[in-house]
Amino acid sequence: MENTNNNEIIYSKIRGWLWLPVISIIVSMFQFLKFIFMAITHREIFDIGLNYITLIYNLIIIIYIIIISILFFRRKSITPGLFVILWLFWMAMATFIMIFSSNYHLTLQSNNAVVYQFFGSIIGGLIFIPFFIYSKRVKHTFTIPINTEDSLENLFVHIEKFANSLEQFLGQRKKLLIPMIILYEVILIILSIVISAFI
Repeated sequence: MENTNNNEIIYSKIRGWLWLPVISIIVSMFQFLKFIFMAITHREIFDIGLNYITLIYNLIIIIYIIIISILFFRRKSITPGLFVILWLFWMAMATFIMIFSSNYHLTLQSNNAVVYQFFGSIIGGLIFIPFFIYSKRVKHTFTIPINTEDSLENLFVHIEKFANSLEQFLGQRKKLLIPMIILYEVILIILSIVISAFI
């Protein structure tokens, strides 16, 4: 660790519990790859049209995980906000897929994969969203600003303000954070049920 000019501690290396989120999303990436393989090889998913939703969702998540992992190892200041966005998006899509797929008779293996994604997204959201909002180690590790000259990082310049404001909004409501996440999931379930009723 090293000290900045204003005597704030900055961690120059990624250590401790910070490894858990990135290991979790990398392991999840392989689960998404497995789900894509299942969607391609299990005919009933193609027959109900769920394939396009799940395949696009899984491909978006895989690309996002690769990018966020790169920014994680570069210790970019936008990383915590991107993790929060990832889990919120993951919860939304996993909920929609779970509710939508419940209208169809999937094989046990396909159904288990959908259920795993659904509960994995909720548990991950309840653990990692507060972690990236509360943790001082997070705030003192991811301190390097976006480099606009880097083509990959430049993609996130416009997202940075949104990610920072979301992080600040949630950070100001620390006592209500877990209830807000639960309420968010309840709203997602209700919206998913309403949408699936018209599909």
